[in-house]
Amino acid sequence: MRLLASIPAERLSAQAKRLLDEESRRFPTATTEDPTDRPVLFQAVTSPMSPEQMSRASDDELLNQFADLATDSEKFRERGGLMLGGVIEASRAFGELASLDPMRVVPLLSRLEPAQDERYAAEAIGKLLRSDDIGAAGPQLVHDLSTKGFKSSEFRWHAANGLAEWAEKHKGLDDSTCVLLESWLMPDDGHSTGEHSESATDAEKRGSVLLESGIFMLPHGNFPVLNALCLGLMRREPDEPDQWLAVLERHIDSPEDPEVWGALAYRGLLLLREANVARTSELITKLVEPNRGVFRQQCFALFIARAHWWLPGTVLDAYLEACIADSSLRSALAASEIAALVHFVGSGVST
Repeated sequence: MRLLASIPAERLSAQAKRLLDEESRRFPTATTEDPTDRPVLFQAVTSPMSPEQMSRASDDELLNQFADLATDSEKFRERGGLMLGGVIEASRAFGELASLDPMRVVPLLSRLEPAQDERYAAEAIGKLLRSDDIGAAGPQLVHDLSTKGFKSSEFRWHAANGLAEWAEKHKGLDDSTCVLLESWLMPDDGHSTGEHSESATDAEKRGSVLLESGIFMLPHGNFPVLNALCLGLMRREPDEPDQWLAVLERHIDSPEDPEVWGALAYRGLLLLREANVARTSELITKLVEPNRGVFRQQCFALFIARAHWWLPGTVLDAYLEACIADSSLRSALAASEIAALVHFVGSGVST
């Protein structure tokens, strides 16, 4: 309506003039009111205590705040014109404090309580493991919290991601930390890998499987733990491909989200090139079994493309057969592209 009113009357059609006249009678102030003079519809929700306030507070004051929030039934409250959150916002602020002042947070970890303070421990440990001030002591903090009883999926997710980054910088993880991580792997029974029918999303993805990879979202579930194990073993000097293979062999028969295996394939399976050939072939052949649904993952197709030169022909055959037998256009496209790649590379034709 404001747009119509801004157009010179002589340029309006008869229908537009009639519409403007009718709407002006219904909303007499619509064309004169300031559009910026309206109530705020969005307001950020902040922590009841900022990281800076947490830094100045005593240990008891901070822990009492955490305890109060744990028993507070209100998710949000207003104070001084600000919307204050609860446990989620406070735990994130605690994580920021761990980044800003790691040595202020480390002594507090021993006073956090499992179940009640899981979010605080999760946010803190994720940041502490990335801190240069913590150094070699990082994994021991995870062991201490785990021994105390911290075991929520959120705590383990942050700890595993933090340990993965720690392993990159500190030449892997020791055996005890790898054993702890492996104990966190859980069967994932919530994902169906049965018959696949082409969805609307599949139908839209008719570009190249290998050449139009785009950006992939990393899955949750067991992926962060498996990724941390991969880096923990393969960043050692020397690396441990057979130990990494053994981890995957122990996990292969556990129900798992195909997206986890797909994401892991893109880097983690490529690192098996120096592992035992027969065992690696058996593992990957199991992964391409049709009932698992892993062969449908685009990341897995990219793995096959990058690894085909060292994979046995039986593994490639199993992958191609699974794709061809599937009803998905994407699977058929993946099979044709992989077959063409193998043919051209094998015959010396430039691609």
